[in-house]
Amino acid sequence: MLNPFLAVIHSRPVTRRRKILALGVAIFNDTLRLACGGLIGFIDPIDDLADVVTAVVLALILGFQWPMVCACIAEAIPGVAVLPTWTAFVLLVPSTNGTDGPSLLPDRAANEKNAAP
Repeated sequence: MLNPFLAVIHSRPVTRRRKILALGVAIFNDTLRLACGGLIGFIDPIDDLADVVTAVVLALILGFQWPMVCACIAEAIPGVAVLPTWTAFVLLVPSTNGTDGPSLLPDRAANEKNAAP
């Protein structure tokens, strides 16, 4: 039997709503880091705590994704940590609608079907 936490993050469909929510969390963390860049750089425990909280929240929203490991490693590197790695991670997660990359725009084929009389 799986650990309850692992069962929650194991496999989740990445819907448009989940992706937008995860993108909001990622942008918030990256913006906070850029806005407080000079201050947070000297307070590493707070910075690390923010990254851990962001990783857990994104895992709960999107489920476990292997690119998250790369984002965590990038956040641990001091020079790379100022880049918006969490936002890039969310944009790289494939959606369940069959397309890769960000699927924040409505599906064109679905709109054409609905527009036809």
